[in-house]
Amino acid sequence: MSRPGNLKLFISYAWKDDQPFVERLYSDLRLGYDPWMDKEKMPSRGRPLAREVEEQLEACDRVIAVMGPEAMASEACRCRHRDKRYSKSSESSGSVTAPSAGTR
Repeated sequence: MSRPGNLKLFISYAWKDDQPFVERLYSDLRLGYDPWMDKEKMPSRGRPLAREVEEQLEACDRVIAVMGPEAMASEACRCRHRDKRYSKSSESSGSVTAPSAGTR
């Protein structure tokens, strides 16, 4: 298991949601962790986003899901949170909690 300063965090969010919040979260997390946010850390905009996201999910220690209204409506975000890559509990002592949408 990684030490907190080396802990790789993947920040999942919908681009249309909470951009200022996610940017602040990323900035704050950088003080003690190694967060990954597509807008800040993609090595090349020439790579397909889906491939980059998949690679970063495989490499991360934890996932932080920011689930605003657009993320809850996004099939890509909902699928990602159900994906097996979010279930690394056999590899670590951490747990994953995926929020669910309530009825409106």
